Amino acid sequence: GLESVEHNWNKADEMFSHSISLNNNYATAWQWRGGLNRRMGSLDKAVEYIRKAYELDPKSPIITSEMGRCHLYSDKPMVSIPYFQKAYELSDNENTNFILLAAMAHLYLNDPQKGIEVINQNIKDITQNNRALAFAARCEANLGNKGRAYEYLSALLHRYVDPDQYISEQ
Repeated sequence: GLESVEHNWNKADEMFSHSISLNNNYATAWQWRGGLNRRMGSLDKAVEYIRKAYELDPKSPIITSEMGRCHLYSDKPMVSIPYFQKAYELSDNENTNFILLAAMAHLYLNDPQKGIEVINQNIKDITQNNRALAFAARCEANLGNKGRAYEYLSALLHRYVDPDQYISEQ
């Protein structure tokens, strides 16, 4: 994994391949190899490897989310949404990053209203979540609600500048 962090992607791919050769049922190695290939732009290989990981461990929220990412970046946002929703459920509705990916898929579908609905239905206070604020701002801007988008961006900036002093007005 360290090789992929250092962007030595060919070496990382070799290492993941070696791990898989030692244990063909190592779902995490398949997932890492798939994620690496997704970042390298080899979406066909990424889908193949992530699909294998998913077959081995369909209860992993991370692997399920990676299936969604592969579909999202393969220009199949509608196919990605159920994977993001399932990943969120597999995380016991705790990892909001998965649900925010579903909101992003709705942005890809040019349906920002549905993106806002997904965020509001699943995140109690978006002002306490930087990614939720960012995605909500994009959705509102795409809807033409410039004032609301500005409010979200302003809250986001306040959280970055002084997170301990920020108090939500909601």
